[in-house]
Amino acid sequence: EPLPGGPEGSTRCRNLTASDISSNDPGYLCVPRSFPLNTPVEVYGFELEMRAEPIDNLTIDGSIGYAKFTSPDLKTPGRITDRLLGIPDLNASAGIQYVFDAPALAGRITPRLDWLYTGTTDYSTSRPELNNKSYSVFNARLTYENEPNEFTVSLSATNLFNKFYYISYFDLSGYGFPQTNAQPAEPREWAVTVSKRF
Repeated sequence: EPLPGGPEGSTRCRNLTASDISSNDPGYLCVPRSFPLNTPVEVYGFELEMRAEPIDNLTIDGSIGYAKFTSPDLKTPGRITDRLLGIPDLNASAGIQYVFDAPALAGRITPRLDWLYTGTTDYSTSRPELNNKSYSVFNARLTYENEPNEFTVSLSATNLFNKFYYISYFDLSGYGFPQTNAQPAEPREWAVTVSKRF
């Protein structure tokens, strides 16, 4: 509808009623906002990273991050969560690898294992079944590096233990649609990578 006191042609969003629609009254259907507007917010957290080589050829690395967002908007009556939708409070990762010298193969062999952790993630303010519990995913890689000919061959696997989980949900029931869309994560995938330096 026209924005009172605004520039010519400016409009604002407003919710339409059934009578508005039947009378062809102009307007724009509003989507309920999921962000703070003119509301004080607080964000606090931390992030830590580490890398260690306790012995020759062994490398261990990791990281952890925590973020908390608070706002009066997130504590309204009937809302089942005080988290931002789609954003976990806690994320973490760790990796370990060891380089084996392989003179018989004129090179080196390096196995590596990575762990990725995602904390609880909420996707709905009213349907708890659409909120993800925390989950862990493991990736692995085995690399052979040939030094004289300067090429490498790697065998890798993502989601090594074939963990099933959803990356995101989009609940459409609040907009009058009868379905909820969800995006599942990729299953276990294998890859062989060959590279050559010239």
